[in-house]
Amino acid sequence: MWVDYAEGGTGFAIVFDGKKLFTGANDGKLYALAPLVYDEGIQIDKTTKIIDRAIQLQRERELTRKELKRYWSEEVQYSLLACGLRFKASCWQHQREVRIVVAESDSLKPFVHARKTRVAVPFERPAIIRIVRGPTNAETDATKKISDVLNRAECGYIPIE
Repeated sequence: MWVDYAEGGTGFAIVFDGKKLFTGANDGKLYALAPLVYDEGIQIDKTTKIIDRAIQLQRERELTRKELKRYWSEEVQYSLLACGLRFKASCWQHQREVRIVVAESDSLKPFVHARKTRVAVPFERPAIIRIVRGPTNAETDATKKISDVLNRAECGYIPIE
């Protein structure tokens, strides 16, 4: 994926042990791991099921006009958005992407870095297996910098390839 990310291979990739990362999620209370769906047929099927179920619930609940507007603009829209966040075009299937989804929580506070809102996600150090340098990142100075960052974070020894 160096071509798609990491500024043409000049960056680093952090390799995680998925099982250990999953364990650190505290049964989904801190975060969830969401593999992306690249198959358009599955995407259509999932979306259709959400809409069909929404229509069924709307009929069962006999909602007023005001309730109906809130139902579709909040509840159904949220379900479709949560589902759609896991969809990606099939041309990106080679990435085998897994996203970390963070629920709003008192323990996880957003912050801004490089003009983007971020959330620091806690995980156990053993979840990091290794760091991989990009193919055009041969500078030993860059390796030293990443080692320093890991040491400051008290990650211990992590091999950098």
